[in-house]
Amino acid sequence: MKAVVIGVDRYRWVDDNGIVQEASRGDEIDVSQAEFDRVTWENEDGETVRALEKPGSKAAKEATVEPNASDGETPDETS
Repeated sequence: MKAVVIGVDRYRWVDDNGIVQEASRGDEIDVSQAEFDRVTWENEDGETVRALEKPGSKAAKEATVEPNASDGETPDETS
């Protein structure tokens, strides 16, 4: 299944072929349903936290926001 990394900056897992994979926050990855379900925990406030979310969800969209010119990039100037 497709999933987006949301709850951690860097996510590592072992894929179905036994190969260690790595992805960063906002990356879309392929994982098994069991892996998707496994990476949920409660934080110190008792809130449920997920490392992965389904693509298109609000949390996934927030994790994949792209930087723009106001974030430090200089836009091209034209005369």
